[in-house]
Amino acid sequence: MAKKIQVKVITPEKVFFQGESEFVVLPGHSGELGVLPGHTPLFSILQPGDIRLIDGDQTTKLIVSAGMAYIEPQLIRILCPVARFA
Repeated sequence: MAKKIQVKVITPEKVFFQGESEFVVLPGHSGELGVLPGHTPLFSILQPGDIRLIDGDQTTKLIVSAGMAYIEPQLIRILCPVARFA
């Protein structure tokens, strides 16, 4: 079984999404940012765009208006004003 990283997307109203993924692609300020489990701690500003959660051949897409991501080895916290499913 492949290792997974926890993902939590938080808006001002609620925890919009909470789950796990094998690979996460974020819309970083300077371009796309790929994150695997065990990633070095990192803080990144996000631009408006798609977050892709990839598990094998299945991809879940979320759209964020902008925001911030705090990446830890086993958890990604995304804080954004607006999020929705693509």
